[in-house]
Amino acid sequence: MNKNNFIFSTKDFAEINWHDSKIHGLAFDEVEFKFYLDIDLIIEWIEPLPNEDGFRFKVAPATLIFRNVWNLEFDIDTNLALDIDSVSMQNPHCPKNKDYIQDENEYDWNIVLQQGEISFNSIGFEIYIRKSPEIRKELSLVLKERGGVSFSM
Repeated sequence: MNKNNFIFSTKDFAEINWHDSKIHGLAFDEVEFKFYLDIDLIIEWIEPLPNEDGFRFKVAPATLIFRNVWNLEFDIDTNLALDIDSVSMQNPHCPKNKDYIQDENEYDWNIVLQQGEISFNSIGFEIYIRKSPEIRKELSLVLKERGGVSFSM
């Protein structure tokens, strides 16, 4: 793993503004129980100056990885777009496989999308920024701008 691109983890949960971050891809590692999301993370919402119309956004392609995932459920109705509305982390409890992992807590996660919902149990996440953030008027990057879909770290 390239730790130079690591930016956020579960301990930073309250600081992350998930709203309007676009999901470009999903992947699963059933051997290591990881759930990967390729997202455009909105790192900052920049308020307009007096002579500007609308917000600008500091956006970067990122890999979001949830660890020790189980009980994954999808309820999605989409026309090829997945946009995060909010993410919740609730109900800390002892992990079901606590003898094999080093984390004390597991959580019930709910990713509310503008197109539905993804829910699961996990001990937490890491986010890896893959490219320097860009300041732009749009909330997300198109595939060509972000280098396609990727789950690299």
